[in-house]
Amino acid sequence: MPDVVRDGENGILVPPGDVNALADALLSLLADSPRRAELGRAARTTVESEFTPERELQRNLEIYRNVMRET
Repeated sequence: MPDVVRDGENGILVPPGDVNALADALLSLLADSPRRAELGRAARTTVESEFTPERELQRNLEIYRNVMRET
């Protein structure tokens, strides 16, 4: 999810398969309510501004056009 989640800005990324890093991240968020709220607000802002239906439609159309050019 690094194309959506920006570590420390609108979420927390951990290495795939690293259960200890995931547990640490979860425990740190459980202990810090203001940080959870801050990350949640930032995540919502990211989704609302960068993943509108119009932008997603354009991105999908671009993928289809690229696929069609390759065939």
